[in-house]
Amino acid sequence: MPPNELILDLINRLPFILIKVFTAILLLMHLLFSVIIVRQTRILSKIIEANISPTIQLISFLHLLASLIVLIFTVIFLIFIPL
Repeated sequence: MPPNELILDLINRLPFILIKVFTAILLLMHLLFSVIIVRQTRILSKIIEANISPTIQLISFLHLLASLIVLIFTVIFLIFIPL
């Protein structure tokens, strides 16, 4: 493949590559946000004891788990799906 065709091919694929990278970065940031939410709910549950505290902790943990699963599936999808 001549260098000209290689450069043109890279330029044509670059927007899709950038979208894939930014999607993975944003989902990673959401995972970090979920970790912060779990931490904050544990701190809140220690400070304010209520009957609903275990339920709120469970919901925040399920949110963290869902964020992790979405990130894993998205990264697998973005890696194995060709441009």
